[in-house]
Amino acid sequence: IIVPVAILAKNDKIHHGASTATTEPESHVDKVFNFLVDNKVTSEPRLLDKKSPQHFAMQFMAAGDGFVDLDLLDDADYAQKFIERYSLVVMYYHLSGPHWTYKLKFLSPTDHCNWHDYYETAGGDVVKEGISCVNGTVTEIILAWNNLEGFDLPHELAHLVKLESFHAYSNKGLVSSEFPRVFRSMPQLKSLALQHASLSGNIPDWIGEMTALTSLGLGDNSFKGTVSKNLKKLTNLRLLGLDDNKELHGNINELLGEMKNMEFLYLQGNYFDGSVDRLLEKMPNLMELDVSKNMLDGSFDRVLTHEKLMVADLHGNLLGSEFPSDFLENNNLEYLDVHDNEIRGPISDRIAFLKSLKHFDVSYNKLSGVIPDTVTDMTGLVY
Repeated sequence: IIVPVAILAKNDKIHHGASTATTEPESHVDKVFNFLVDNKVTSEPRLLDKKSPQHFAMQFMAAGDGFVDLDLLDDADYAQKFIERYSLVVMYYHLSGPHWTYKLKFLSPTDHCNWHDYYETAGGDVVKEGISCVNGTVTEIILAWNNLEGFDLPHELAHLVKLESFHAYSNKGLVSSEFPRVFRSMPQLKSLALQHASLSGNIPDWIGEMTALTSLGLGDNSFKGTVSKNLKKLTNLRLLGLDDNKELHGNINELLGEMKNMEFLYLQGNYFDGSVDRLLEKMPNLMELDVSKNMLDGSFDRVLTHEKLMVADLHGNLLGSEFPSDFLENNNLEYLDVHDNEIRGPISDRIAFLKSLKHFDVSYNKLSGVIPDTVTDMTGLVY
């Protein structure tokens, strides 16, 4: 684990090329090399490896960057800014920056806080990709849909000491055989989006240390094994996506604890077990729930009585209770899919109490009886 450099004062905590004792003037490359080594930003062997992204970044900062001023490295604030910029350049080379779909002004001779661009989506929305800063310090990296290619993530990113968001979803060239360790050095991270990449391995116990997270997206990867119970320590989460990893296991009630802030939960396409009703007891603010294609059993009564739930997709599980009959008017639930389960008994005539329901699928169950006449009152149904 690389601990980010903490710069507390000018000229006393940052080293400035003390590694090489010589009477000759330092070259720019030597000066950057010594600075990075003395401040434990990158190890000497990495910098000397001429094929490493760290070596390419060092060369760029020393000779190819028209923005930096190496004479200002004696200033602690400038030195921290230099470390940030170098870390971003390492990331650029590590993730095959020259082949990115969107160049985002990376390596341009401007402040790296300007390394971003704006794009209009098919729906007309304008989105920002690249680097964002607050008070001159990097707080956000957005590199989604950008043809990133590389194994894991460089540890130099740990030096972005105020980074709050890292989004690199929909990059199948981003490969790792484990959950990237660099994030363990980012306790301030609030939003992490790595879905639709090529990540594998286990979700580690230290995930529970990332307590600032409010959004965690790891869906459509190849993570496997039993998810660590330390996940329940992330009580600030509002969104969690572990969907379509295919081989994740665990009891959802033990894994998720009392996540009272959760609003969007996507666990579909795995081997999770447990009770939906018990889960909803602990998540009063949940609005969207997709736990389809898992191994959940029991009843789903609380789906119909939850005060905020709008979407509930429970299809493809082992739900084996009778269709709920004890529920009152619900104006929130719009989507209910429980097809392909083991649900028994008749559909309650109270089904019309679900005033806002647009999608209702109970096919491929063990229901009996007649369809209640009250279904004709459900005029909002589309499917």
